[in-house]
Amino acid sequence: MIVKLGDIINGLEQLTDENLGFMNVETGEVIIVLEEELKEAEEMDESDNLTDLPEWKQENFEQLLEILEYEDDYLELPSHYEIDEYDMIEDFCYTLKDEEVREDLFAAVNEKDSIRCFKEKLYQYDLQEQWFRYKNRCYRDIAREWCEQNNINYED
Repeated sequence: MIVKLGDIINGLEQLTDENLGFMNVETGEVIIVLEEELKEAEEMDESDNLTDLPEWKQENFEQLLEILEYEDDYLELPSHYEIDEYDMIEDFCYTLKDEEVREDLFAAVNEKDSIRCFKEKLYQYDLQEQWFRYKNRCYRDIAREWCEQNNINYED
């Protein structure tokens, strides 16, 4: 099977510190789940009935239970922590030729609300397109590396 790298990239971009991503190795489907719900599903036993859950949660838990039961069919994507967007931002700053702009962006990253400050500086210097291209390349590299480490055939 050949998976679409774009599907993996989209999954990686959706990750936060509250969720996890998995790819079904049989279908290539990328699934994002709440870590808290996965833990709840792990604690369920056979006496628990999914119909006792609210209807909107039943489908999620069916999927979670499938991931847990058929764990060999699912590979976990790199976590939000492994991707570390702060490193991406820092590396991006190093690519900037204008020393004053670079230092201003570095200073923004060290502010209390660093991501917001960084984005404001991107707009101030009209660098948002350059940042998005850089960030997309980083995610593409992460996805490719993950596929190669897990012997997954992919297409761009």
